[in-house]
Amino acid sequence: MVWKKGGKPAAPKQRGWIRYFSPFCPSALREVFSVLNARLLRWITNKYKSFRRRKYQAWQKLKEISSDFPNLFEHWKYGYTP
Repeated sequence: MVWKKGGKPAAPKQRGWIRYFSPFCPSALREVFSVLNARLLRWITNKYKSFRRRKYQAWQKLKEISSDFPNLFEHWKYGYTP
């Protein structure tokens, strides 16, 4: 899979959101990062034909990737995994 860059360009912005909002409203961060994880799911289903009509399998693959590479995206480092 093509995951070399991951979320590196967006990492500083996500890190800032996490540091600023986590003491006050961690549930809001959960919602924001669940939307981001849903966007990653949509990217997987569009990129790979084998997942086009298999949303559950694509979600399982995203969960597998997040457990295998927890430092790939900044929000995964802080536990906001799919």
